[in-house]
Amino acid sequence: MKKVKLRIWTLAILGVSSFAAYQLLLTPEAKLQAKKTVKTIVDSFANIKNSIEERQGIVVEESYPENIKRTQAQWEKLGF
Repeated sequence: MKKVKLRIWTLAILGVSSFAAYQLLLTPEAKLQAKKTVKTIVDSFANIKNSIEERQGIVVEESYPENIKRTQAQWEKLGF
C-alpha cells in the first residue's frame, strides 16, 4: 500500500509541476508549438491505427449494422 501511495503522490506532484511550468515558464509561442506538436502526435497515432486496421481487415464503421439496431430496439421495447 505504501508503494501505491508513493506512486500516486509522485504522479500528482509531476502533473502539478508540469502544469505550473507550462503556465508560468513558457512563452505564448512555445505554448502554441507544444499544442501543434501534441496535435501532430495524436494525428499520427490515428493514421497508424487506421493503417493497421486496414491491413488486418478490422475496419470499424460509424453506422450500426442491422442486428445491433434490432437488438437496441428490443431492449427499448422492454424498457431498458
